[in-house]
Amino acid sequence: MKALILVDIQNDFLPGGALAVPGGDRVIPVANRVQCLAPLVVATQDWHPAGHGSFASSHGRQPGEVIDLAGLAQVLWPDHCVQGSRGAQLAARLDDSRIEAVLRKGTDAGSIATAVSSTTASARVPALPTIFAAAASTKCW
Repeated sequence: MKALILVDIQNDFLPGGALAVPGGDRVIPVANRVQCLAPLVVATQDWHPAGHGSFASSHGRQPGEVIDLAGLAQVLWPDHCVQGSRGAQLAARLDDSRIEAVLRKGTDAGSIATAVSSTTASARVPALPTIFAAAASTKCW
């Protein structure tokens, strides 16, 4: 069984967004075309509460600076993908008709693997030996 995970294809990561990835919108037509290749399609959605600890504005600092946050080095980012905002919405041109679940993240990075497992079980899909991902960025943050 195959699954396609559409990773953070959201307005704030597209050109004109708060944390825009140059050319990030080029993944949208590809993501739309390949959805038919996987029986399970899920999307992740960066979903930060206002005032999130990774936002530079929460600390009176500049994006790109690194601070100690709960004993860990934290790169500070501009406010982005704030819950309920236009920037947090999945891209309007992304075909969401086959997306079975949207996995919101932004406060606990470890929750995605658990959420994928839960979604797989609830969709009555056996273990997934093949997972494909499409994202607007090649950076990992």
